[in-house]
Amino acid sequence: MTAIFLILPFCFCCFPNSIQDIAILFNLIIILLMLFNTFVFQVGLVAILLERFRALLMLSALYLTFSIILHSWLMVRAACAQTCSNISFVLVLINVILF
Repeated sequence: MTAIFLILPFCFCCFPNSIQDIAILFNLIIILLMLFNTFVFQVGLVAILLERFRALLMLSALYLTFSIILHSWLMVRAACAQTCSNISFVLVLINVILF
């Protein structure tokens, strides 16, 4: 747990957009923890919870995915703005997204 507190300041100073990504991830974790504490989940009726909150969970995961893609694109674009041509920028962006 202490390793997270050592890594987070480094991430925030080097990647300022990561604050939003980490906050979205924490929100998703809190939503799941709140679902796990319901009586319906503890009884074992997980299908009812997933059916009812499917849109919320899918939209949260989709928002996190698009946010990470956008922020990685912004970081690659900023890194390649002065040194790369347009073709190498696209290749670097594809490598960052895929790997």
